[in-house]
Amino acid sequence: MAKKKNFSLPSVKYINCIVDRLKFNITLIHELLMDDVEVKNLKVSNSNLSKSRIHNSNLSNTFWHQSNFSYAELNNCNIEGLRINGYLISDLIAERQKGENSVEKDKEEL
Repeated sequence: MAKKKNFSLPSVKYINCIVDRLKFNITLIHELLMDDVEVKNLKVSNSNLSKSRIHNSNLSNTFWHQSNFSYAELNNCNIEGLRINGYLISDLIAERQKGENSVEKDKEEL
């Protein structure tokens, strides 16, 4: 049986481009920066992408599986269809906003 290899990339940067058919599997990326990127067919599995920074990018229809995104930042990105642990991220954000609005309403009533 072939051994799985771990790949380590010191720095990966995609700026103002289209990325198509990209796969990260069992990969440690020390610094990932995506800014103004159209991502197509991205598949990430069993990888460490902690402290990644992704801005102004389209992440819809991407696949993320069993990977570490601790302290990752996603700002102003299209996340339509993006799921975390099977949950649509848009639903999670909506639930959070409902909770924050409820707390604000309770404060006003006091």
